[in-house]
Amino acid sequence: MSMQFLVQYSHSWDGGRQERDATVAVIEDVYDDADVQVQETGSDIKVFFIEGGNKKKIFSCPQRDMYRKYNWPARPKLAKVLQELQK
Repeated sequence: MSMQFLVQYSHSWDGGRQERDATVAVIEDVYDDADVQVQETGSDIKVFFIEGGNKKKIFSCPQRDMYRKYNWPARPKLAKVLQELQK
């Protein structure tokens, strides 16, 4: 059974897709069979782990920390949190 995640992101002036996609890519790098849902909200990036229908927030960061032009500073932090779930 694949791991389930929910990514919440903000609709920024450019739509927020770049940051959403970068976040989803990190999850899929760690869990290649991940089931990732996305939801546009009025907040920064938040990642939830879903188990048994319950959501648990495991990561959050300012949306700019997933911008390509800043070299995705939150990527290694998110990857580390996801790797900890595997233990």
